[in-house]
Amino acid sequence: MVQTQEVPNDWWPELLRPILAERPLDHEQVLVAEIGHPWGPRSYRHLYSALAPSETVSKLLEYPGGIGHEISTTGPHPDISSSQRDSNYVPRFWVFAAEVVPEGLEPLVISWRSANQNFIAPDQGFLMTYGLIPRIVTTETGPELHWDDPSVPKHDVVVSRNVSVYDFPNYTRAFVTIQRDYLHDYATIRDCHIIQVYYAERWGEPSSNIVSLLAGREAREFTFPGRLIEIRNMSNSRPSHLAKVWGTRALIEPNDSPVIAGRWQYGELVWPGIQDPVTNERALPSMLLVAFVSDAVLAHYEGNPQFQIHPESGNVSYGNQWSTGNTQRVGRDLILVELKKLYEGCPPNVVHYWHRYAVLPSAENLDRLRQTPNVATRAKRITYALVSVGEALAKMATEVFQRALNSKEIVGLSRQEMNYRGWWNDPIVEPVTRTIPLSMSKDDFLARCESLDQLVVEGLQERILREILLGLGEGDKDILQYKSIRLLGRLLELSTVANQSGLWLGSDFQEIHARTPQPARIVQLPVLATLHDLRIVRSHRGNESHQKRVSDALKVLNVDPALTATGWGTVMDALLDAIAKEIEHTFAILKQGQLFRPSNQAK
Repeated sequence: MVQTQEVPNDWWPELLRPILAERPLDHEQVLVAEIGHPWGPRSYRHLYSALAPSETVSKLLEYPGGIGHEISTTGPHPDISSSQRDSNYVPRFWVFAAEVVPEGLEPLVISWRSANQNFIAPDQGFLMTYGLIPRIVTTETGPELHWDDPSVPKHDVVVSRNVSVYDFPNYTRAFVTIQRDYLHDYATIRDCHIIQVYYAERWGEPSSNIVSLLAGREAREFTFPGRLIEIRNMSNSRPSHLAKVWGTRALIEPNDSPVIAGRWQYGELVWPGIQDPVTNERALPSMLLVAFVSDAVLAHYEGNPQFQIHPESGNVSYGNQWSTGNTQRVGRDLILVELKKLYEGCPPNVVHYWHRYAVLPSAENLDRLRQTPNVATRAKRITYALVSVGEALAKMATEVFQRALNSKEIVGLSRQEMNYRGWWNDPIVEPVTRTIPLSMSKDDFLARCESLDQLVVEGLQERILREILLGLGEGDKDILQYKSIRLLGRLLELSTVANQSGLWLGSDFQEIHARTPQPARIVQLPVLATLHDLRIVRSHRGNESHQKRVSDALKVLNVDPALTATGWGTVMDALLDAIAKEIEHTFAILKQGQLFRPSNQAK
């Protein structure tokens, strides 16, 4: 090894300078281990991370030529004779740290080689510290192991691809990444720095500086604080030069604990409307401490299948780990929370999160607040009205086809399933139950219209509606172009004539048909048609015709466009109410109808 004064201590050959540009902590997922080709097929690197006691870190980072650059192990396949029954073999992993830390450094990742395969994985002690649980994720580049903290829940705390296969001259990539906050936390609670050790090489054509430094020699080594660099002239190869480095670099120092610190401390929280700060000890004995929380608190949980939300009460639970307990949804957008149950049933991070949405108690009478419509009561009204329409149509279809049909076949909903599982739990219903902020943006409003359309309009089975009309006697060519809304409208028109005249829709269809205006006007379902138009706007935004659809929708709903200046929440309320009313009116018409005159009753 030759110490040189020809280059400064911060010198790097051009081929290896990409290392200098790396900023691992700029990413939420921090690379802590890697085997692969970081700069193309003519490069190679392995990189590992280890814990360094604070009092040794400066010596480790400045150690001439660097310390160990890989994970050392007592195996695989240790050389232990079968006759040595008292060998006391202990499997161990460490990073060589010379005389600075004679016993070696504790690695943050483990690694070993077997045949042509390299295995790397996060240290089990780190995984246990945060209670991480693995799941397999399939990606375009291969399967990965993702480690989650289910108690929060927090996903992808660690992500790894564990095996690198060597098939000369290539290595498949293996890596481990850890979320930055967890690395900071681990360094702090272990009172250690986290450093990285690595070996890297890269082929390429030399710069004039390299040619000058080699001066006709085949190879040279340069020893610096924390690293060793070798450059080599491989004159019979193309590219002709190879640069190598064995190095050490700092990653994270102990500072704060963003994950563990305070995890089990409720502290003192000032809840609006409650005179003194609330602690866990004060909350638990009392059933009288209640607070108001904005229902915006639910947005964090909505759409995540890991959480169970009861939209009518505003209660949230996470598996069998925690539940917000006795909550009541009151007013348009408030949740009344019993603090005893909240503190009793939830860890501090959940209590703190709900506290962020606490608001002053409403001045309105509580009984009146309980009667005020909200998104849950509106969604429930629509859902049950829709299933009632489905049941009425199923009864009609059963009589026409002489085979049993049910509401799920016609509108996609079953009363029995809704009552058993909870009406809000159907995947097509759940998006409609989500919170509606008054400040809702136009884009969010249109997105909600799309969810509503999927429930209400797309749920209507066009085929069955058409078959009912044809079975009653409607001409095929008359309804050939009709889709679900117009088919339902035509059926309502015929049913209305039947109800008003006392005629039987099936037995007296020709007379009923003659009494309807020709050509058929079709009973309009303006709100459902408006909803479907808004869904089209959502899918094809931008031109003037679509803007007109939005303006026309406001007219149908009798909403002043000026109200949208501060948000579209009021428009969504009006739309939900109008949809419910129109579906309920549809059911009222359908349930009155009689299809077939009894055989013993003369005309």
